[in-house]
Amino acid sequence: MRVNQPYFKQKIKFNDRLVTIGSCFSQTIGIYMRQNKFDVHVNPFGTVYNPISIFRLLQYSIGKGELPANGFVQNGEVHHHFDFHSDLSALSKAQLHTSILEQIDATQQFLKTARWLIITFGTSIVYKLKSTGEVVANCHKVPQQQFNREFLSVDTIAEAFNDLYNNLTASNPKLNIIVTVSPVRHVKDGLEGNAYSKSILRVTCQELSNSYDGIHYFPSYEIMMDDLRDYRFYGSDLIHPNQVAEDYIWEIFKKSFVSENDQSILQQWDKLRKALEHRPRHPETEAYKFFLKDTLDRLEKMNEYLNLRDEIDRVKSLL
Repeated sequence: MRVNQPYFKQKIKFNDRLVTIGSCFSQTIGIYMRQNKFDVHVNPFGTVYNPISIFRLLQYSIGKGELPANGFVQNGEVHHHFDFHSDLSALSKAQLHTSILEQIDATQQFLKTARWLIITFGTSIVYKLKSTGEVVANCHKVPQQQFNREFLSVDTIAEAFNDLYNNLTASNPKLNIIVTVSPVRHVKDGLEGNAYSKSILRVTCQELSNSYDGIHYFPSYEIMMDDLRDYRFYGSDLIHPNQVAEDYIWEIFKKSFVSENDQSILQQWDKLRKALEHRPRHPETEAYKFFLKDTLDRLEKMNEYLNLRDEIDRVKSLL
């Protein structure tokens, strides 16, 4: 038995702007969308797993809430901030502060005109600093005894989301939101802890999609756990989906949120993208020049639907 492919009346269009944020799936789906020429801002703050931290980053990105000065922490020579992934780090506090503000500003500009926001929840387990009681996005190797480990409740997550949703819709009334649960297992908390954590997230997503217009649930977690339950669909760590699984989930996502006409365009683009990856043994041959001219002609025709100026310029430079 397979997960039913969800159907959504509202569709993602090529000229729509999108922002992805959260756990690994947001990174993965964002990269797939970028490869397929969607205008997408992919996981701007790095991988963030728990809902409270995700919501806080989004609040920063719409001008709500100030970056707490006591969140900066130094680990050896590297500076981090508790609200951000270690991807955002620097060799000085001032440099890190500047980088964070630049990323917040870039995300704010994107969110103002975005039509879609994709949020992936990874875990409902959070770590709170004992000194402040604040949830952190990343412990940055600070000793564990400085944190309390807790499970978030559905009500806690829903309440925090309500505050965010009101601010988001005030900032951008046309924004649609896709929520999903990461298909990646968090085995360091044990399989029992992972199952309990994911169940909280799944119930939360159902509550949110039932309670708000413009919020859609995509079942990436169920697809991985049921459609792709065999370990041959996992990477060598037996935790993360492999390329076959990611392709499969992308296909269902595409069929759920992209119109049939635009899916046809994406199929044509996929063939062209693979043609562009071709590296000839003898680029000076007439056969390769013919291939380039044919590819250029196809690119220029498709440029009516997708922004392919970079690809067109690259092929012209080879002729």
